[in-house]
Amino acid sequence: VAAAGDDVPTLIYDIPARTGRKVDTENLLTLAYDVDNIVGIKDAAGDPGETAVLISQAPENFEVYSGDDGLTLPLLSIGAVGAIGVATHWTGQEHVQMFDAFAAGDVVKARQINAMMLPSFGFESMLDAPNPVPTKAMLRMLGHNVGHGRSPMHMEPPGLEAAARALIEGSGLAIEASLPTN
Repeated sequence: VAAAGDDVPTLIYDIPARTGRKVDTENLLTLAYDVDNIVGIKDAAGDPGETAVLISQAPENFEVYSGDDGLTLPLLSIGAVGAIGVATHWTGQEHVQMFDAFAAGDVVKARQINAMMLPSFGFESMLDAPNPVPTKAMLRMLGHNVGHGRSPMHMEPPGLEAAARALIEGSGLAIEASLPTN
């Protein structure tokens, strides 16, 4: 493991949709216990039951971050400590509010905030526009100079930026107030 010779705190990224394979829980636990600077995981494996097993058996200081925006609230309920997300690029304030509500024990409020963000979770990766294509469109629509996707994911379906604007307008998301007026 490359991390073994380094003092830099390291998170393992478990994103089977990108790699084609989940990192086995047994291997994650071995790394968590045997490699001092492996401090946690971005979990985008989509299996909260297996994540619960990992959290229950990992060292006390091993942190799990949701890597799937739609599973962030469920993963908080089994011990995740935060998120490394996609929609968080434009729902940051709502995510903080959801985390705060959950930490305060107000699960109803956390669920309401999560429900408000569900359209954003659906927008971040679509059949005809996989992530990061929609994210780049959303950020451009919000006035950020992020360019377009590179090959092989460079083709945007027509109307993607308009769809991003429509998603935000009237959504109640904090970012709505910062929409460019042009």
